[in-house]
Amino acid sequence: MSQLYQVTVTVIYTGLKATQYFSTQSPEAVIKLKKDLERLKFPLPKATNVSFVSHGCMDAFWIASLDSVRDKLPISNLIKSHSLVSQCIEVYLPY
Repeated sequence: MSQLYQVTVTVIYTGLKATQYFSTQSPEAVIKLKKDLERLKFPLPKATNVSFVSHGCMDAFWIASLDSVRDKLPISNLIKSHSLVSQCIEVYLPY
């Protein structure tokens, strides 16, 4: 059985987008975050794996084995390049 990894992405929004969509946990915030993650080539997280951290800041995480994400960049590259069981990435989106 392959080892499972938790990969967490923290997305930090600034400017008007942070205020319009990411000032509280809301269904709209989750939808916008998923669209941005998709544009960055991340697989879509389950809605239950998305959380509001603070104004303009959202977390998303995946639990996966290397085999299940082999073709889903950039997550597979993160797992292959680190021996850590848990990896956190911060992404700043200034728009």
